Amino acid sequence: MAGDAQARDRPNNSDLTPVTLQLRWHHQFQFAGYYAALEKGYYRDAGLEVKIVAGNPDRSPINEILLGRADYGVDNSGILHRRLQGEPLVALAAIFQHSPSILLTRTDSGINSPHELVGRTIMSVSNTADAAFIAMLQNEGIALDSVEIINDRYNLEAFITGEVDALNAYITNEPYLLYERGIASSIIKPRNYGIDFYSDILFTSEALVHSDPEQVSAFRTASLRGWHYALTFPEEIIELIQSRYGSSHSIDHLHYEADTIRKLIVPDLVQIGHMNPGRWKAMAETYQQAGLIEPGYTLDGFIFDSVHGHIHDDRLWSNQAFRVAIVALFLIGLITLILLVFNSRLQREIGERRTTEEKLRQSESNIRSVFDNLQETFYRADTQGRVVTVSPSIEKLTGYTQQEMIGRNLSELYIDPRQRQQLIDAIQEQGGAGYWI
Repeated sequence: MAGDAQARDRPNNSDLTPVTLQLRWHHQFQFAGYYAALEKGYYRDAGLEVKIVAGNPDRSPINEILLGRADYGVDNSGILHRRLQGEPLVALAAIFQHSPSILLTRTDSGINSPHELVGRTIMSVSNTADAAFIAMLQNEGIALDSVEIINDRYNLEAFITGEVDALNAYITNEPYLLYERGIASSIIKPRNYGIDFYSDILFTSEALVHSDPEQVSAFRTASLRGWHYALTFPEEIIELIQSRYGSSHSIDHLHYEADTIRKLIVPDLVQIGHMNPGRWKAMAETYQQAGLIEPGYTLDGFIFDSVHGHIHDDRLWSNQAFRVAIVALFLIGLITLILLVFNSRLQREIGERRTTEEKLRQSESNIRSVFDNLQETFYRADTQGRVVTVSPSIEKLTGYTQQEMIGRNLSELYIDPRQRQQLIDAIQEQGGAGYWI
């Protein structure tokens, strides 16, 4: 019943806006989220009638977008490279947090590192070499003219037979194909050489973002819903890919692909589609250091702001950061002022307390001086008649020193028992007393 109600609430076909999504490669789990969004009606809920078009070496998503034959595309970090070269492309979501791009070599070739590729032949998957692969070579100080890159065709058989020495491939696909064929292979990952780019990036044109940001935001949200579903129910989507899209991959191959892709998306740690502007900047810096772009580039307008539905602008971010910095400095200054006032009061109180203590010490010293120089004798006794305090002059009177008298009972000074008892009774009646002698 709930499903029927939901279906009734969805727009009619006549109300839907037709859009085209151009994939990077053939139908496979690499694009599972988009199949799920279409199958589960997420695109229809967004008011969109989406056509998903498979890719091939001659059908580049970037070119399809720039030529206006597609509204949305999925491609690797090459979209950043093209943007930095002036193409009006906008990144909507980075599905893969880590690039699946690798170089495959046959184990029997003995090629296990980028430096062993010098003088060798490398075949690229598409008609343009993967930017991460190029950046890795440049990062390792390997001149591009020291290797032969074939990027006008893709032929796995040429790699297997040794016609080419290395294959620029995806870790989600070609390693399994070689495993099925019993071909032992080695993997060279750009990630192991300091190149860790976003990949399988959902993108569109700057023109579409400006003309219809609501549609762009809706398409992005529906696509990410699809990815969440696909990763939650991979078995269902694997069956869909085979039955609806006629994938040439076996069930086992699709399972391998799904498991490998999950490790690249890392949905348990990172929100699906997350993009960090700082990481995009780091990627751009890698391109510049590798000599792939000229200095003075800008990322303004490249990153879609999914919260506000417009393009992320570094200048806006800089202004916001400046305002935040001003507020932070004001708060720091205010706190510092409060601490200075508090410290000043504390120092004043400490000074006043020291002055008071010094006066007390001086007063006590004066009293002690008077007490010690008394000509007459003063003593104080407790209720039992024991001497508690006595002036030093007692020694002249009794022959006992001041210290000898402390703790002595006064009654011991009286020979007559009646006088002793009278003295004790008087002291107890007064609760202890001091006397001048």
